[in-house]
Amino acid sequence: MLLEHELSHRRRRDPLRHALAKSVACGFFFLLSLRDLAGATRAENEVSADAKAVCHSGKAALAQRRPMRVRWE
Repeated sequence: MLLEHELSHRRRRDPLRHALAKSVACGFFFLLSLRDLAGATRAENEVSADAKAVCHSGKAALAQRRPMRVRWE
């Protein structure tokens, strides 16, 4: 399940998209909404990758997994 989660990030190129969003937010540091948008995008990417992993692994694997803590940046 963990591997499917990480492969989902790779397929969608999430690390590249996150780095780009973070760079833009740092470049325009005076626009605080861009920083918030970059954080929200990262959180959305995590939820999407979780959903893909659950769909691929099935509900039985989800029942065995401990709840994940989401850390908002």
